[in-house]
Amino acid sequence: MICLGGKANATNRAQSLKALIREGASQAEVRLQLRNRGPDAYKPEIYGESIIIERRISKEGASGYKIKSSQGKTIATKRDELSSICDHMNIQVDNPMNVLSQDTARQFLQSSTPEEKHKFFMRGTQLHQLSMDYNIVRGCIAGMQTTIAGKKEILPELHELAKAAQARFKDSQQAITLELKVEGLKHQVAWAQIEDQEKNVKSTQEKLDTMSANRPKIERKRAQEEQAIAELDEKITQLEKLADEHANSTVPNQEKKRQLEHDLREKRNELKTLQDDERTINDEIKSLRDLIRGYDQQIEQEVKKLQANTHTRRVETEGRIDKLLGEIDQCRRQLAEERETLATLEQQVDERRGRVEHVNAAVSRGKRELQETKERIRQLEDQKQNSLRAFGPSMPEVLQAIQEVTEKGGWRGVAPVGPLGRHVKLHEQRWAPIIESALGNVLNAFAVTTDVDRTTLFGILRRHRW
Repeated sequence: MICLGGKANATNRAQSLKALIREGASQAEVRLQLRNRGPDAYKPEIYGESIIIERRISKEGASGYKIKSSQGKTIATKRDELSSICDHMNIQVDNPMNVLSQDTARQFLQSSTPEEKHKFFMRGTQLHQLSMDYNIVRGCIAGMQTTIAGKKEILPELHELAKAAQARFKDSQQAITLELKVEGLKHQVAWAQIEDQEKNVKSTQEKLDTMSANRPKIERKRAQEEQAIAELDEKITQLEKLADEHANSTVPNQEKKRQLEHDLREKRNELKTLQDDERTINDEIKSLRDLIRGYDQQIEQEVKKLQANTHTRRVETEGRIDKLLGEIDQCRRQLAEERETLATLEQQVDERRGRVEHVNAAVSRGKRELQETKERIRQLEDQKQNSLRAFGPSMPEVLQAIQEVTEKGGWRGVAPVGPLGRHVKLHEQRWAPIIESALGNVLNAFAVTTDVDRTTLFGILRRHRW
């Protein structure tokens, strides 16, 4: 009992483990070898054909286990492995049906009441423990069902929150996409305007370049015209002097003078035209330069405005995105926590269901054992009413069939004698267990004198399923 983990007071030899140590010694060791063979062996690939259990007890009250294989190799040192071995082999150290101490037997035989016997039976068959375990499991299941019901009530709300968060996330994604498209379109519009302005500037610049290229030619022509005008002025001056000198000149000189004056007027008109063209060109050049400066200023303002608007909108958009991402992360974390809680609860439910199934199996096994015990009690009651049924439930019918064959003269030799237990009488009832152990099934046997009668008797026994 001690080696298999039993308590010291359960042995009726001591109240503590250290009291079991021999006087003068500091420690004690208990060693037990369990047979581990057959189809129901416990981890035979690890322990082999036997399991060696050693428990060391010290004077200070501490104890330790060593669970070894058949080769002496230590496999485990924890109590849990020993409990698993005892459960697998159905060894119940504190069960009086497995280990019955002298004090318990004496108390049961001398001063037990029907109630105590029933308690002893419930304890010995572990029905009491199974009932307690079943009640505990039922309470745990009720608690888990209540918890699951509460969680299920919360789950729809959480699902709605998750759906709302997903909808918000989807809307935010769409909004971000639309904003990005709008920003892209704005950029395209701005750059399109800039491209248009640049085209206008380019066209104006080409005109300006063309005019600037023509200006030296016009200035050269102007210089030539001015030089020609100067020469003409000089000639006119000379002619005027000549005219003054020759006021009373002849008609040909007058004609020449008029021709020269006409030529002078034409040259002056041409000079005026050239000066007007020059002023017009200078005005156009100045206007184009002003227009170019205006375009440059507009481009610079549009670029600055675009950059400012883009930065502001980008900051606002990034802020909204960060906020929405934070809400989404929070919803995801909450959903993950709830899913983890649900998974834990489902795992606990599965574990509880496994335990319930195990308990139900144990209860079913206990019910079967109880039914078998009731059937055995019924058989014993039948045996009290008819002593022949102690040799088998169909023994009266077997003897009746033998008697019918005897009346018909169906036996070659002497009619079968049996069961032999009917002819055994005890002077003292205390020897009954020893006689039953020594003789065994011989007490239920029959004696015949011929082999033919043996075959006839077997037919009767088979017919009555004996």
